[in-house]
Amino acid sequence: MRLTGRQLGGLHGGDAHRAAFTAAGIIATRPYRWGPGCPLPRCTATAKSTGKRCRVVARKGKKVCRMHGGGSRPDRPWTPRRLRAREIAEIRKARRAEFRETKAALAADDTVRTPSEQEAFERAVWSAFKRI
Repeated sequence: MRLTGRQLGGLHGGDAHRAAFTAAGIIATRPYRWGPGCPLPRCTATAKSTGKRCRVVARKGKKVCRMHGGGSRPDRPWTPRRLRAREIAEIRKARRAEFRETKAALAADDTVRTPSEQEAFERAVWSAFKRI
């Protein structure tokens, strides 16, 4: 038996729509997962312009949806791999600062050298910087 929109209580009948489907035995009494009767927690974020709350289902263990920050992972555990990556990033940051200081010092150097002397001098200075 095929039911029409009018028999279901209109195109967007909400509860009447669900009741008609349930009465016809098409769906169980369990509410639709993302619909109005969904038992899952909703996002608590509100819009600045309208003041209305976001109605999207919140992320598991969070109070907001993925669009409002529920997708970030600040609680992710620090594995040895992540700790090593963080350590390398800090070392590289320090090396970049040292590189900038050396470059500024070379630019401020007013010593007159021949091109070959200048090249040898710069090679000696920059050879101290090793890749990590």
